[in-house]
Amino acid sequence: MNQQQRYKFGKDARLKSRKTIQKVFAEGRSVLSNSLKAIWINENPETNLQTGITVSSRHFKKATDRNRIKRLIRESFRLQKHELEEYLKHQKVSMSIFLMYLGKDLPTQQQMHAAVSTLIKKIKNKLDEKNQTPA
Repeated sequence: MNQQQRYKFGKDARLKSRKTIQKVFAEGRSVLSNSLKAIWINENPETNLQTGITVSSRHFKKATDRNRIKRLIRESFRLQKHELEEYLKHQKVSMSIFLMYLGKDLPTQQQMHAAVSTLIKKIKNKLDEKNQTPA
C-alpha cells in the first residue's frame, strides 16, 4: 500500500534564532521571483531546512493583511518544500532561508503557489551553479 505523504511546517522548520536571521541577511545569497524574495545561507547545523517569513508593514498597514499574506506563503511553501528538502539531502547541505513578500497587492493562493514554485526552482538553479563552478 502506498501511504500518502504528510506535508508539515512545524516549530523545528521555523527560523527563529536572531543570530541566524542576522547572518542570513548579512551573508546570504538572494533570488527574486514575481513578488517574493528569498535570502539564504547554506550552513545551518541545527536542521536540514529552516524558514522565516516577513511582509512589509510599509505596504500593508493592517496586521490582518500581513498575517493573511504570511499564511498564504507558509501554506504554499509547506506544500512545495519537499522538493527543496530532497535536493538538499541529495547535496548533503543544510539551509536557512528567509522569504520576503515585496508586492503591493493582496495575492491569491494561486499566485502565491506559482511564486513559491518559481522561487524554489531558482534556488535549486543557483545552488547547481555554485556546485559546478571550480573553487
